[in-house]
Amino acid sequence: MELSRSMDNVTLTNSGAEGTIQGKGTINGSLTFAPNTSPTHLTPGYSYASEVLTVNGNVTMNANTKFQPLSSGTATSFLQVNGNLNLGSAAGNSVIVNGPALPHGSYSIIKFTGTRTGTLAPPTTPTGATTTYVDTPGAGSVVLNIP
Repeated sequence: MELSRSMDNVTLTNSGAEGTIQGKGTINGSLTFAPNTSPTHLTPGYSYASEVLTVNGNVTMNANTKFQPLSSGTATSFLQVNGNLNLGSAAGNSVIVNGPALPHGSYSIIKFTGTRTGTLAPPTTPTGATTTYVDTPGAGSVVLNIP
């Protein structure tokens, strides 16, 4: 599902096939990835720029959600969650950065105003990257660290 404007509550359910939420704009309500065995993808932005997908509600990922921010080579797109962030379990979820390589540094890929539960598996790209979590009330973030 591509998003380029405002929508209300969104639940991605897929049975046997991969599903994707991609775009910029606003979801006014919760974004939920229903439990399933097939991978689901969450990609803020359309192009390799600093585009933002905003959710005015809670975000709940499942164990197979692939979070795929886009890179411009100097910045990443990111997810703004104005609510709680549930990353699910790290069993099958991961971070995959699409686009030109990023230089050494730290990049906020998810920002949230509520609380965070769960973790992401180590990023699969770029090689050697890690994620850290800043759980500051009202200003939390998931940070991608490039060595």
